[in-house]
Amino acid sequence: MTLKIALVLLTWGLALVLSWFFRLWGVQHPDPFQIRLPLIFLLLVGPSVVLGLWIAFVGFRDIFHADNALEANNQLKVKNK
Repeated sequence: MTLKIALVLLTWGLALVLSWFFRLWGVQHPDPFQIRLPLIFLLLVGPSVVLGLWIAFVGFRDIFHADNALEANNQLKVKNK
């Protein structure tokens, strides 16, 4: 439960920092924002790539460790019979 709270606080904290950064950047650069294709691509594809990599590395690692723990538990049961 504490890990979830920490993750929520980290997410909100990063969102606030990013919001403040864009606010300050907007004050210093009052000209209209020039849309660039790489920025649009990064904003559209970036979050899904980050989440996909997170699931691939963290999610599969957790599944792999759970399978190993289950296999070890099953082997202990067979040895104890």
